[in-house]
Amino acid sequence: MTPDLIAPRANDMTANTMIPRTALLLGWAGVLPFAALSVMSVWGDVVTSSRAIGALLNYAAVILGFMSGVQWGIAMLTRYRDAGPGTVNDIPADGWRMTISVVPALAGFAALLVPSDFCALAILVTSFAALLGFDLLTVQRAAAPAWYGRLRVQLTGAVVLFLLLATLAATD
Repeated sequence: MTPDLIAPRANDMTANTMIPRTALLLGWAGVLPFAALSVMSVWGDVVTSSRAIGALLNYAAVILGFMSGVQWGIAMLTRYRDAGPGTVNDIPADGWRMTISVVPALAGFAALLVPSDFCALAILVTSFAALLGFDLLTVQRAAAPAWYGRLRVQLTGAVVLFLLLATLAATD
C-alpha cells in the first residue's frame, strides 16, 4: 500500500471519491448473507427461522470484527505514512484508533454470548452504527479516502436494515 491510498494528493481527487469496482462488488457480496438469512429468519418455518438467526448472529459478529480491523490497519499506516523506505517514523502508534478497532469485535463476541436473540441483534445494530460513525470521522479527518465513507454508508445501511428485519423473528 502506498500512502496515497490513505491521503491522496490534491490532484488525485477522482481516485479519492470514486468507489473502486472491486470494493463495491465485494462489499455488496458480503451483504448477501445478511439479506438471505434475515429473510429466512422472518419467513422460514420455526426450525429454519431459528437456524437462520443463529447463522446471522455469527456472520454479523465475524463481519463486525473484520470491519473494525480497518481502523487497526489505518493506525499502522498512519505511523509510517511519512517514513521513507527502510526508516522508522517517530510518530507514536495511533493507540486510540487501535483501541477503538478492538471494541466492535468484542461487542460482536458479546452478542454471541447473550441468551436473547433480540438483545444480540440490538448489540450488533448498535455496534455497526457506531463503527460507521467512527469510520465517517476517519474519512472526514482524511485518514481514509472519501469513497470509503460512501461505501460504508451504503453497506452499513443495508446491514442494519437486515438486522432490524431479523428482530421481527427474534421472539425470545
